[in-house]
Amino acid sequence: QVADWISEKLVASGIVVVSGLAMGIDAQAHKTAADKGKTIAVLGTGIDQYYPRRNKALQDFIAHQGLLISEFPPGQTARTDHFPRRNRIISGISQAVVVVEAARKSGSLSTAIHALNEGREVGAVPGSVLLPEHQGCHWLIQQGAKLINTPQDILEWFSINPAQAPVSEERQYLDESLANNRLFASLSSEPRTIDDMVQLSGLEVAEVMEKVVLLELEGLVAAVPGGYIKVGRR
Repeated sequence: QVADWISEKLVASGIVVVSGLAMGIDAQAHKTAADKGKTIAVLGTGIDQYYPRRNKALQDFIAHQGLLISEFPPGQTARTDHFPRRNRIISGISQAVVVVEAARKSGSLSTAIHALNEGREVGAVPGSVLLPEHQGCHWLIQQGAKLINTPQDILEWFSINPAQAPVSEERQYLDESLANNRLFASLSSEPRTIDDMVQLSGLEVAEVMEKVVLLELEGLVAAVPGGYIKVGRR
């Protein structure tokens, strides 16, 4: 919930969200940012690999709408030592790092420590003192990281007024009435291929491929054997 809240407010203010495409907070931050703004995913595998597999649709969407970065060659699968190396790139291309949740020993802390060493802004979201998954954030705050209560705490680092936020094309697309959405209207309970959707909607192939992934991320369509089907409003 916190990752979703922060990402939505940041991208609405024109900030790009960077993360590592892992399960949980990474994926949520990317999904919200990709839906409503811009995001960069730094991979711990080759750029043609999917890890974890559950994030395949999200990775494909970021490949079209955002940016994928990897220092590993195509074909390279995941290895444990790849992810600390990935984390230094996340901090290196970012102006600030915010840790939403972290145990005392976690990859998120390594990203934050890289950021501190590089002179970046670092913030951490506090949580219950009784839960180990928040102890890393509390340690960072003790070391001087800023306590993050709201997205506004982050926007202040960049002197950004949320009232001046631009509206992204992705947000405009999501706010369209589905009844007037040609691509969504071309789908049904029977599988439709990309070629079917191009023919029925009158849209270009690239636009169909881009928008069908966005609809899939929104839970409005599903990929099935033979193509895509309409699921309905989530």
